[in-house]
Amino acid sequence: MKMRRLHLPGTRAWREYRVPLPSGITATIAFALADPAYDFWTVAIAREQQAVAFGLLAIMDAPGEPHEPMLWTFGGESVSILPDDDDLAPSEAVRQILPRYLAMFFDDIKDTVPELTAMKMSVGRRTDRRSDRSLH
Repeated sequence: MKMRRLHLPGTRAWREYRVPLPSGITATIAFALADPAYDFWTVAIAREQQAVAFGLLAIMDAPGEPHEPMLWTFGGESVSILPDDDDLAPSEAVRQILPRYLAMFFDDIKDTVPELTAMKMSVGRRTDRRSDRSLH
């Protein structure tokens, strides 16, 4: 899978992160932030979920993880991911780290997308893994 699959018309920003997984594999996790003004299937779902930010997510170089990009939505307090009906769901290990990397993505693009500075994503303290926000 190539990152360009996430860089669709209407993409406001995107980033890739190399992420060590507990299995010892290093995966690439890519986020793309969608533009709500662009007429794409993601907009209707994001509106239905009352998302304040949304886009696409891909997990690459990680056997056993979803093959296709997934929709992510941020509702102001929680993150949801929606894998394709015919694809795998992310593993528990990946779901546990995604909020941290989504928060990093928001921080990395805050100069490009200034309205993100008003959004605060808390992922808990790193000292207690159970305090990290998990995806639902």
